[in-house]
Amino acid sequence: MEGAKGLQKLPMIRNRYFLALDLVLIPMAAVISFLLRLDPSVWQLYTYTTLVYAALALVIKPGVYFLFGLYRRYWRYASSRELVIIMFAALVATMVTMGVTIWPAPLVIAFRPVPRSIPFIDCLVSLVFVGGTRFSVRILADVWHRLPHTRQTTVESKKALRVLVMGAGDAGAMIVREMQANPHTGL
Repeated sequence: MEGAKGLQKLPMIRNRYFLALDLVLIPMAAVISFLLRLDPSVWQLYTYTTLVYAALALVIKPGVYFLFGLYRRYWRYASSRELVIIMFAALVATMVTMGVTIWPAPLVIAFRPVPRSIPFIDCLVSLVFVGGTRFSVRILADVWHRLPHTRQTTVESKKALRVLVMGAGDAGAMIVREMQANPHTGL
């Protein structure tokens, strides 16, 4: 019973927190991509361009992430499928942002064209930020389940029903992982 109480104390991370975190990390990824690409002496010339690119990314990327369902998923059970979705979302969001930054170039004074390597760097940094924040939830949940306060006592584990799972493929592996992660099921 102690394991069940420990599981209830695990803080639930809601997707609105991911949105708030993305609103901080998206412009940060844009600025970091410019800082990684440009020399400090040249970066001063691109300050306005960096700010415009970061602002456009802040407007565009959350919408693209929403369309890809990144704010509707339960990240505690994320898998490689979700990683592929994050990769495509980061790629599409960066491509849309880059496409939009091409248009204001002739219209805006002091706007220098974005160097061609910036979108690639931005995509990689965004992928690390977006994927890292979401998969950290899964890692923390795995660590939480392995802590001593979530395990059954030896008396309770002796009462556990032995179960044999056969021929279920990926679904069977998922069932076994769930039984191991949640000893309070008594299986």
